[in-house]
Amino acid sequence: MDASISAQLHDLVTGLYPLQSLNNLLLLQPEFLGALLASSVALGIAIFGERIRRLWIKTTLEATEVYKTIQSGGGLVLYRLLLINKGNHKAQDVEVIVENFYGGDGKMRGNFLPVPLEWTHSHAYMKSKIVRDIHPKQPVHLDLLEFIPSQRQGQGYTDASLKLRAGAGNELPDSTAIDAGQSSLLLKAYQADGKPLRIKLKIKWDGKELPIIKLI
Repeated sequence: MDASISAQLHDLVTGLYPLQSLNNLLLLQPEFLGALLASSVALGIAIFGERIRRLWIKTTLEATEVYKTIQSGGGLVLYRLLLINKGNHKAQDVEVIVENFYGGDGKMRGNFLPVPLEWTHSHAYMKSKIVRDIHPKQPVHLDLLEFIPSQRQGQGYTDASLKLRAGAGNELPDSTAIDAGQSSLLLKAYQADGKPLRIKLKIKWDGKELPIIKLI
């Protein structure tokens, strides 16, 4: 039991000690009943206050769109996910994980390990790259994928590449590299005070040109 609740129980019991010697009829006096009611209400709030608070304080995260940003003169294209907290309370310690990675055949990729994604511009104002708070009505951006087009190198060209913009696991191709063809990702946004949000994405890529990415 919480220390503050235990203290309130102790104060309530101690306050009743002087009444033990009184006639039982005195226990029905308005002053006593009022004090007992006030103490009971205070104790109830201390015990059930968190449950009561959750009835009207809500965080409602929603993924709204995927958009691309061209950088480095076209040498890098970033795909970002836009999320909004449509609730009336701050979503705390939100972290988005790529939980599952499916190929075009619908089967989960072998050797896949779930990886966290990075919040856009996280180095500028946040305590970590992968965890942040989201205020009510605040839109936030999450780095999702990076596309590097084929480039001239010596007498030939490099292959185009598409991979997750992960906050960890970049050295593991099975967890970050996107193959040509169709695939889908299952993301989950976790938070300290609310239910996880499931986000599903479909990716179609020919291995050369810009991919097509949709929320489903």
